[in-house]
Amino acid sequence: MTRGSRRYGTAGARRPLPVLLAGLTVLLLALSGCVAIPSSGRVEAGGDVDQQGARAALRVTAAGPAAGADQRQLVEGFLAAVAGLDDFTVAREFLAPGAGSWRPTERTVVYENLLTFGPAIGDDETASISVRASVVGRIDESGRYTEQRPAVEELSFDLVRVGGEWRIEALPPGVLVSEVDRDRVLTAFGVYFTDPSQTYLVPDVRWFPQLSSSATSLTRALLGGPSAPYLGALESAAPAGTRLDLSSVQVENGIATVDLTDEVLLANVRSRAVLLAQLRQTLRAVPGVSSVRMTVDGVEVEEPAGGDGLGAPTLVVDPGVDSRPLVLAPAAEDPEAVGDEGDVGDEGDAVGDGGDAVGDDEGSDGATQDPTAPEAAAQGDAAPPDPAQDLELDAAGRPLAPVGSSVQRLDLDGASPVPGTEGVAEQVRTGLAIAQDGDSVAGLDATRTSLWVQQSGADAVELVTGRDLTTPSYDPPGQSWVWTVDQGDPAGDGVPQVLAAAAPATVVPVEARWLGTGDEVRALRVSRDGTRALVVLARADGVVQVQVRGVRRDATGRPLSLSQATFDIAPELADAVDASWVSEDEVVVLGRSGEEPLRPVVVQVGGLTQPLAPTPGAVSVSAALGERTVVVGTADGTMLRRSGSLWLDGPFGVSPAHGG
Repeated sequence: MTRGSRRYGTAGARRPLPVLLAGLTVLLLALSGCVAIPSSGRVEAGGDVDQQGARAALRVTAAGPAAGADQRQLVEGFLAAVAGLDDFTVAREFLAPGAGSWRPTERTVVYENLLTFGPAIGDDETASISVRASVVGRIDESGRYTEQRPAVEELSFDLVRVGGEWRIEALPPGVLVSEVDRDRVLTAFGVYFTDPSQTYLVPDVRWFPQLSSSATSLTRALLGGPSAPYLGALESAAPAGTRLDLSSVQVENGIATVDLTDEVLLANVRSRAVLLAQLRQTLRAVPGVSSVRMTVDGVEVEEPAGGDGLGAPTLVVDPGVDSRPLVLAPAAEDPEAVGDEGDVGDEGDAVGDGGDAVGDDEGSDGATQDPTAPEAAAQGDAAPPDPAQDLELDAAGRPLAPVGSSVQRLDLDGASPVPGTEGVAEQVRTGLAIAQDGDSVAGLDATRTSLWVQQSGADAVELVTGRDLTTPSYDPPGQSWVWTVDQGDPAGDGVPQVLAAAAPATVVPVEARWLGTGDEVRALRVSRDGTRALVVLARADGVVQVQVRGVRRDATGRPLSLSQATFDIAPELADAVDASWVSEDEVVVLGRSGEEPLRPVVVQVGGLTQPLAPTPGAVSVSAALGERTVVVGTADGTMLRRSGSLWLDGPFGVSPAHGG
């Protein structure tokens, strides 16, 4: 979950604050005569814009049925009434008594912003009218959003005369809302669960209206458990059978009181504290909620004091990594230009202690200083290959680092070789990866048949061999596993095999029953909390899919399997070649929807897709924490960095990589 105004789980994520409210604010300040624009003093960052309040202020009150409305007018009025996704009291005024079984919360169908109405067919007492919609997404009763490629669907409404007025007697389940109304009314919230070790809080994104009842919907979703792909990978500290004792979560004076059934008392002290942490992280996104109380029969469940070893746990949210990417590049000629980077593992000062303690989730986006400028080059930029020589490419068109390259870290001051990586640099020319804590570096040889790893203070070792291995991906700190995929032997069953390896010589297969003969895994990246795997998969029939699956482990943390159930994301992409985690619930995918060049798209897992500016020649993508840290590797070895909505050419570097 990216921080600030881009934090998912807060209202209005990715949607701009309405200009009208901003204009009114400026006008009021000007008229007050009490505020002046300062002309001196230092620049300071302001607080987050309260988009939640703005969203609530823009709610539209639905109108009931108009007297004398014809069949189409009645259906149009009904669809306008349900678009508010409120308690549907007004919407029910459009229904005949026979439609009393309609359940509006059963599903929400999202369509592109135009509807096509067919003619009313019937007589003076009964009629039927059809509505055609280009559907782009669905939300189930638990708030799970599924994007889809636009597909036209036809929905039928049966009408009957009641007291001389047309009313709807039969209608499709759930409600139909436009993309505009989805963006106006609905919010992507994070419902937080823990990994089995209770180290991380991880969001399962759900969509609900921005109403006073959001706290209740979110709490019920939390008590209902994680989505199917996360079963076994995420869990709740709530004992089985725990429910809300009251019909709703009460919010008063900023305090959300969650009254639970007696089952919660079966949990030990730590588990109750973890459950409270889940509730707090989940409900903090609800407008008007500043704190959370957990009660049983109205009596507050007290937090542990922490002095007995069972104290309130410290759980990591959205772990951070160094925003400065590593690349493979020829070493600078001037040895004095090499900065004091320290050995592999000296990333602690840049990373902090992870989670929300990380200072700058935006990282370095190249907007402040162009690292290709002469000043930067004088401080140690990597020297690119001779332009007269063609850069060697592998079979997939990805560049290979020139022989003799070193592992280098890029920042705004230039590029510096990372001491302690010389052994792995001698062996690898692509597929660079680094552990989140910087304690280990891995990569692939030119043929992508050997995976080499070098840990801090140790020699480089060949850890995995296989065919067309995917770029390695590291587990979180505390876990020793490096992941890759062997595409399998074409002379054998041809089924790719997911592998997890640990130095010096342990390699274990990870069950992935969803892979078949002829499939190709183009990328596999483990989330920085270790609970999910991002997969770019080309099926044997040519269909390309981008998926997120749960990671299941044994009690020691050893990977066992990837979930059979999946989140299929970015469905409009016809092709994809690489992907990376951007935050706890966002990924960036390098793909395309048609014949255009590859470009990065940012996708919320369980949410929407946002294309970034085109990147001609792109072959790989990586990110730290936040969209502004996304970097793109190109076929000519130029690394592209974000600068606002555009891309800046960075220094030469093959296979840019961030921690994880």
